Amino acid sequence: MSTATRTLQAGDWSRRTRVPRAVTTALLALLCLTTVAPPLHGGELYKPERLDAAGTPEQIGRAVGLKYGKVIRSLHPTFLNTVRLMRLSTKETIYKQAREMAAALDPADVAEMKALAQAGGIDYDDLLFLNLFYQFVSAPACRQIAVFGPASRDGHLLHARNLDWPDYPHHPLQRNNLILNVRPAGGIEYLALTYPGLTCVLTGTNRKGITVAFNQLRSDGHAHAGEPTFFTLKRVLRTCSTLAEAVDLIRRATPSGNGSVLISDAATRTAAVVEILGRETRVRSAKDGMISNANHATREAGWKDRMVGPADWPVTWAARKIARRFGPKDLQAVLACDDVLQRMNILSVVLDPTGNRMFLSCGPAPAAKADFVEYPLFRRDDPSGK
Repeated sequence: MSTATRTLQAGDWSRRTRVPRAVTTALLALLCLTTVAPPLHGGELYKPERLDAAGTPEQIGRAVGLKYGKVIRSLHPTFLNTVRLMRLSTKETIYKQAREMAAALDPADVAEMKALAQAGGIDYDDLLFLNLFYQFVSAPACRQIAVFGPASRDGHLLHARNLDWPDYPHHPLQRNNLILNVRPAGGIEYLALTYPGLTCVLTGTNRKGITVAFNQLRSDGHAHAGEPTFFTLKRVLRTCSTLAEAVDLIRRATPSGNGSVLISDAATRTAAVVEILGRETRVRSAKDGMISNANHATREAGWKDRMVGPADWPVTWAARKIARRFGPKDLQAVLACDDVLQRMNILSVVLDPTGNRMFLSCGPAPAAKADFVEYPLFRRDDPSGK
């Protein structure tokens, strides 16, 4: 296939799947009238907080609640108003749906949230809603790539992601990034890139070198009751040591929330994408040491009669124009390139579990155009990995 043909196909797919800007613009204008968040000083750069939490679910929840209760309480009105406007629904209806979703949660996750709510001075139903917020809204616009083997410059597996999400008035998401290190009693230590109060996992890695991150999929519905996907990914980090274990856990969970999950395994230097639509999951493997995902299900995973597209568009397609072998700087360039970057990119990260480090940019948006700062993933004082 010629370069011109590939470019045309990629452009056609982009036009078919673009999120309507008018919808986002109208929503944000309405939110400006309803949010109560404090103003942000012009030109302020965003730096993440960091917190270590350890022990039982209750002890972990209490540590987060005591530290960030005030922040969590301040975030709640913005998130609730967002869902009320998008759903044209009442708080009572939204909370009833949240309680129904909670029936599928692991008891350990419920215990952690209850302890966090009590310590943080927030009603449990309010905190539960905050943890299920992403089940109520739709913004399919994220990008990821993992490289290893012949595609890695130094032999390390690298996992990079752009989190592309419309922030809200006064930038509550960008102002409140949290690097959360958790040592669960009886589980694997993990790191989550999150914000205060979100106890589940959208992006994270664990001591065994398993990294997971979620992209929402455009789909034609097929919703079902089940464990919310972000909580499934938290269980992956807490319990899985290999790529095979992680894929099997997700398949058995059949989580609710259509999504494309890139999972990488730094120990064995391999990666795969699990695509979730309704009660079905499909898995596709990496080729030539590289794999990426965006916000469409793929033909390569075996989907038919869906909103499908090519697996290499746009990230792998763009990466091949930049380099053949990649280090952290190369992947930062991929995340920032015009073919990949989106305006609502509020966080970008390149994770290097083998090197116990990550390169993180928290904005201002677009984050991938800002400076990436190196942070350690885990403290070196725990050789057990637990």
